[in-house]
Amino acid sequence: MLAKIVFNILILSLFVPLMLQAQGHNEFQLSVYRWENRLLLVFAPSQESADHKIQMEELNNRTEGLLDRNLKLIHLFREDTSFGDGREIDKEAVNGLYQKYDVKPGSYRIILIGKDGTEKLRKSTLLETDELFGLIDSMPMRQREMKQDGK
Repeated sequence: MLAKIVFNILILSLFVPLMLQAQGHNEFQLSVYRWENRLLLVFAPSQESADHKIQMEELNNRTEGLLDRNLKLIHLFREDTSFGDGREIDKEAVNGLYQKYDVKPGSYRIILIGKDGTEKLRKSTLLETDELFGLIDSMPMRQREMKQDGK
């Protein structure tokens, strides 16, 4: 289990910066995801912070559920390069998101943004995927999606 976590972190640390460089630095706007995706904003001091590592382990074990719920992860760090949806997020945009969501530097927060662009959940501790999926699945928009998909 620990070997799998270390391997995933190693892969991310090697390939994410290359992908980010290839895509360039575009201004990052949450509004482009409205009505298409739910967003999970993960604020942490760095990629190496214990809270972030534990949260990513929890989420990486349920990637199919994340995809099924149209959920995109946005990683917002004070000490490292922030990224989301396969691209780097510039420091100015990161600072703006820290201010907008009133997250203090050095703290850990995880915030769920619904497809309508509003905040649905805020936690400063581990967000278990069962809690996350239960909340999303109880939302009216998700209920309609499940009916359309025959679930």
